[in-house]
Amino acid sequence: MARLAGKIILVTGAASGLGAAMSTKFIAEGARVLLTDINAVGAAAKAAELGANAASFGHDVTDPAQWEAALAYAEETFGGLHILVNNAGIYRGGPVADWSLADIDATLAVNVRAVVLASQAAAAH
Repeated sequence: MARLAGKIILVTGAASGLGAAMSTKFIAEGARVLLTDINAVGAAAKAAELGANAASFGHDVTDPAQWEAALAYAEETFGGLHILVNNAGIYRGGPVADWSLADIDATLAVNVRAVVLASQAAAAH
């Protein structure tokens, strides 16, 4: 099927796991996908595996400037953006009672703040 033919999708956290699996499926459905991840090498490897309809971008989702850069790259590479998948997320492990303030701040920055930043930046495109 080609249910996503002509669509351009940006997937965060796409170097592995669920983000990589979604990217694979989206391309199989006819989309062009920008795989972003803080693991730029992993995102590039997965994009290379997926072929010409995939591209990668090393991307810290907690940085507003990097959101603008990622969206500009999607525009330059594929001509725009139709769908945003806010997949990036972290879990520090262990009981929450044992988390440091740095663990809490990092988790909130990636799992909450970045989703809002992404949505704000993508809405402008």
